[in-house]
Amino acid sequence: MAARLVVYSTRHQRRRPRSRREGRPVTARGLSLALLVLSLASSCRRATGDEPLVRRLGADGAWHHCTVSGERRPAADCPRPDLAASANDVAVPESGDLEVELPARAPGPVIVVPETLTFEQPPTESLSRTVWSGMASALQSSREYGALEKIVGQFPEFRAVPQAATHSVLPPRRVVLRFAAGDRGRRAAYAVWVWPVRPARVTLGPVTPGAHDRLAITFGVQEAAWSGGGPPVRFRVIARGARGTRVLWARALDPVRVAADRGWQEAESEPPAAGERTLLEARALGEPSLPVWGRPALVDVAGSPEDHPSLLLLSIDTLRADHVGVYGYGRATTPTLDRLANAGVLFEQTIAPFPSTTASHMTMLTSLAPCAHGVLVIGSPPLGDDVRTVAQQIAAHGYATVAITEDALIKGDLGFERGFDSYRDLFTTGKEPLGIFDRGIALARDWLDRHGHRPFFMFLHTYQVHIPYKVPPQYADLFPIADDADEARRQERDYDRGLRYADELLSGFVAYLEQSGILAHTVLVVTSDHGTEFGDHGGIGHARGVYEEQIRVPLIVVHPTLAEHGRRIHEQVGIVDVTPTLVELAGAERAATFTGRSLVPLLPPATSRPPDQELFAEQLWGPRQTLLRTARWAWIAKASGVEFYDLTTDPREQHDLAAEQKAAVAEGTGRIERFRADCSRLQVALRRSGAAASGVDAERQRALRALGYVR
Repeated sequence: MAARLVVYSTRHQRRRPRSRREGRPVTARGLSLALLVLSLASSCRRATGDEPLVRRLGADGAWHHCTVSGERRPAADCPRPDLAASANDVAVPESGDLEVELPARAPGPVIVVPETLTFEQPPTESLSRTVWSGMASALQSSREYGALEKIVGQFPEFRAVPQAATHSVLPPRRVVLRFAAGDRGRRAAYAVWVWPVRPARVTLGPVTPGAHDRLAITFGVQEAAWSGGGPPVRFRVIARGARGTRVLWARALDPVRVAADRGWQEAESEPPAAGERTLLEARALGEPSLPVWGRPALVDVAGSPEDHPSLLLLSIDTLRADHVGVYGYGRATTPTLDRLANAGVLFEQTIAPFPSTTASHMTMLTSLAPCAHGVLVIGSPPLGDDVRTVAQQIAAHGYATVAITEDALIKGDLGFERGFDSYRDLFTTGKEPLGIFDRGIALARDWLDRHGHRPFFMFLHTYQVHIPYKVPPQYADLFPIADDADEARRQERDYDRGLRYADELLSGFVAYLEQSGILAHTVLVVTSDHGTEFGDHGGIGHARGVYEEQIRVPLIVVHPTLAEHGRRIHEQVGIVDVTPTLVELAGAERAATFTGRSLVPLLPPATSRPPDQELFAEQLWGPRQTLLRTARWAWIAKASGVEFYDLTTDPREQHDLAAEQKAAVAEGTGRIERFRADCSRLQVALRRSGAAASGVDAERQRALRALGYVR
């Protein structure tokens, strides 16, 4: 008998979140209205009468994401090093000791962390030579622990040479880099980092706890302080109020000797008395070291997850809808996704806005078209300050938030990390033949074990079905094809095998969600950012066009009471609708910048059909392509002209009707031109407070190469 997904609830009464203002679809008119709304309203949360279950302390602008052991969290003061000296090509002395002069700097305790690599000859391969020659500017922009290793250490020409960190009460004037006998006669690249040590002290308040609140505390020590030794660090939280001054909580970390003390740490404490206005002060002592405080919060431990459904958004990168079994595919690629769809609501026609990862995911998390948010790829300017993300809106409503991403393209400081209490960007090296989705799942389970009993929003992203395809040995004979099959069919077979393996990994995660009881109070949304082509229009891959195979993706919503089991919705929706849907499900406030519509009204049984909406997708690299798609028609504007397709008789867009349907082509061309004009105006409005391009950091360069984006 086939396995069956069982989703249950502890409540029998169907409950739907409080209705919020309905959004408009992404039309040219919708973008015009978004400009008007943006000029009239800020994206501050409207009072709802509900106390949030999580109240983050301190002003929003005072907290910026800080990396500790690969995890980024909002922090008050993130220690970052200064690059004191660097070189990409010096001779290793015969003595083995290379003395490097350091510039003078202001007095005060510091930690000096040298990095060195050696090589026989400068690299000749194009990418490694380009990265090596631009090492100085890359180091200046990176300012991260282990930056040199991340920049060039992935190339086979280079060999890392460990150096000892130095803890000093005054900045040294020189440092000696030491090399073993086997490195003498080789060339060396080095970077010397100086981390200034400052007291970690944060003042919060006045704070007035509720009757059921507990104080959630986040803290840690930067790697540079403990990688080469260092003292224990004492953290404590002090309360000052009408009852005097007292220590609420204290703990010491010794990451040098205790592995569990490395990375971000979490703790909870009794807050001051309920209703008492109190000034809180967080202090860290232990020099020279690099302590950091994450943003604390008051958590209502009496809040019920049944009254506030948790939200889990799973994005399976590069998953085209017509390769999923429940969408009619002939191969058994997705038994787990099929069971999820049968337990929830399936949207048959879901359109992605862009055929590549960064731009489409930014639309997914902001409800803005790519031509409006402008974040198309790493190196783009980051998201404008006035744009609100789904995580910001849901966090403001009192949810815990976490993101676990898996590739090189969803870079946190582009704006993706906004609103997330924890943001992890996992990197592939190209040496993991079966991918790293299992790592992402393990991190997700660990976080849910600690936080899943309270309302949460989790964004989990995997590159598991992206090239290079990950096919385990047990699937080597799955989906056989003819010996003389062409390259497109061979790649399609490997894609399907890798998809089946990704589905197998997902099966274990879904089983965990069921067995832990989390799925009973969680809305699970499964989708993708774009598809991929296997010769459908003469190519292989994605990021090249806006035809069906690259922009039609799955969308499945599962919940025991909020989503009708087994319902299929044929009407067209968009990835741009995901954020308004999640925000309404959380009962949070819709932001002024959202342009999509909420799909919540479509989830329970309904007697009326939703209105048709036009949707746009674009390719903005090289010659611009814009797709306008309705329930029946598709217009694609290219530099060579406008193509026109009847989707009812030609869903794969093989027969261009433009020559015989000139009036319809003219109508669609006008609508596309208005969309482009309105989108450009909206981007200008949203960019007024934007920042400069962020650049491509070293670790991302390595991941891009492993994933096939960079040669």
